[in-house]
Amino acid sequence: MQAFANIAKAIGSLMVGIIGVAIFFLMVGLFLGGTVAISRVLEPYLFKAFTITLILGAILIPIAFIRATRPLALIGYGIAEKLTTLILFLHAILITWSFWGAFGVCIGLFLAGVGIVPVAIVCTVFNREWFGLLDLIILIAAAIGFRCIFFWVAHRLDVDA
Repeated sequence: MQAFANIAKAIGSLMVGIIGVAIFFLMVGLFLGGTVAISRVLEPYLFKAFTITLILGAILIPIAFIRATRPLALIGYGIAEKLTTLILFLHAILITWSFWGAFGVCIGLFLAGVGIVPVAIVCTVFNREWFGLLDLIILIAAAIGFRCIFFWVAHRLDVDA
């Protein structure tokens, strides 16, 4: 009777393990498919949103120099940086998906989420898609620029306080 119980426990543990692995891969598939689906739906609007973000970033430059309106500029640059980073992330997913498919996107997303951008850069270089590479470089530069301006404005707020 004890042997039967041990066998039943082993089979139960094996089933739980198989179901756990299946649920994990299902969740990864849903995340991957959902991210790509959202990227495809938002693709026509990504660069329109980026253009609006650049225009608003330019409008916020004089606001950042006025001491009384620096908090508004800080919020604006924080939002601009997050939006630019999101656009970069979604654009990198689309580029990687179009060249390397699900395998490339999985590799990029398993590199802590941020790895999708270097994988997209490698995709564009290997496939000689220079305008895609230029898009990525511009988005990276804008995200870093907005972040630097955000920190500068935050520093100025601390200094003036």
